[in-house]
Amino acid sequence: MSSEPLISVVIPSYNHSQYIGQAIDSVFKQTYKNLELIVIDDGSSDNSVQVIKSALRRPPKKCKVQFISRPNKGAHHTINEGLELATGDYLTILNSDDYYHKSRLSILSKKLKKRQPGLVMSYVHHIDTEGKPLSVKHPMREWYQASLSKKLPSVGFRILDSNIAVTTGNLMFTRTLYDKIGGFKDFMLCHDYDFLLRSLFYAEPVLVKKPLINYRSHSANTVTVFAHMATSETPQVAFNYFKECIFNTQPENKMAPCKAYWKKDFEKFWEQSSWIKDWIGGSNPLDFL
Repeated sequence: MSSEPLISVVIPSYNHSQYIGQAIDSVFKQTYKNLELIVIDDGSSDNSVQVIKSALRRPPKKCKVQFISRPNKGAHHTINEGLELATGDYLTILNSDDYYHKSRLSILSKKLKKRQPGLVMSYVHHIDTEGKPLSVKHPMREWYQASLSKKLPSVGFRILDSNIAVTTGNLMFTRTLYDKIGGFKDFMLCHDYDFLLRSLFYAEPVLVKKPLINYRSHSANTVTVFAHMATSETPQVAFNYFKECIFNTQPENKMAPCKAYWKKDFEKFWEQSSWIKDWIGGSNPLDFL
């Protein structure tokens, strides 16, 4: 029996037959060996199911595998279903069109060993449909680099400023954190950002400054197809965080970006974040704190 904590990886699959094999393979090739892989196909209309079955034929010795194929229920439902089935000490997700660096789970798991509850993420490597690095002038790369270069007092503030995790698949968290905040909510585009912001009240995220996940930008991924949803979802998610600051006056995470622990920094952040004011219609939650 392995002395290492069990890591459960959930892959929600939907119409990514050309990428899902590489995603699964990147889990099987991890240097970390005590793994559980749960793949749920969410009613794909392409040949994803056949590709998945083929990819799962020869899992590594210490990797438990479970595969479910069923009608479409949506991304957040599929992720939550997988997390409920997971038995690991640490939980993580991998979108079916992305893939891991071979040392990702080993590096991230070490950061969680002394953190209960805990959450960790890494830098992101942005790739195109063929797996080639995006140009440094690509809008996604420019936004990402600009977000990382901002001078902010903590990782929590950096996340509040922008979703530097980029993707649900960049989050690894302890079961204790998942049990505290629950699953992913019913957002088409921002379920990862909502989960991140809710986690800030319980755990200060760790950011590993190495690109350990390959995030694919292409015309068929959810971010591209439903980009228009950001204009309605992101303001709601941001406002929910500030509203929670009103009632949760002493978060468990003593580094949480809120007025209770960062009075001057929090007020300064608000004053300098004109985009947040625009998002939530100019209302200032600090008036109620």
